[in-house]
Amino acid sequence: DRAPMQAALAPEAAQSHGGEKNRGTKRPLAKTKFHARSGGELARAVRRWEPFVHPRARAYFVEPERVREVLRGLLRCVDRCSDPLLETKDTCVLWHGISCMRDFADSHCDCGAANPEGLDGMSFCEPSPLSHVFEKQAVVEVMKSGDSEVTVTYVNRLLTFIFAADCVLEQLMKLPPEPFRMSCGNQMCIRATHISLEP
Repeated sequence: DRAPMQAALAPEAAQSHGGEKNRGTKRPLAKTKFHARSGGELARAVRRWEPFVHPRARAYFVEPERVREVLRGLLRCVDRCSDPLLETKDTCVLWHGISCMRDFADSHCDCGAANPEGLDGMSFCEPSPLSHVFEKQAVVEVMKSGDSEVTVTYVNRLLTFIFAADCVLEQLMKLPPEPFRMSCGNQMCIRATHISLEP
């Protein structure tokens, strides 16, 4: 099986992994101790990611510097030895940024935003019977060019918006407007190849 994000990755980064048949099976976790990237490491990582940014993301954020700003925001919250997009090992890549935990009783997303919305209709704070939705979720603040308000969105939805091929994003957009299920079973993992096509 090939992971849904494989179509968005460079051929040398594409690899086979257990995919959907390993659903619920925990993969080895990345180190939990966080080491931030230096300014130079951050700039190099952004340059490595830029060629893979989909034209839809460039159009949405308009200015190239805004795209780089979003990429820096993602990379700042990932350990300097991990890469959720180009990682070659099949370990989880843990998010060390802000997180969201929905209360099952009132289906409220406590992510610190007054009225959080996703990108282009990808809203995410509506009730759902999906069990993975009630686990701790990786979220990030982004701002579209020309906007003055910050939007809070799920990291796995933002990654697919920025990097996934059209056919993959089309499949994922058929799922409920929630954080995507991670095939590794860890919703704080943001490894692109762990994003599941299953609800």
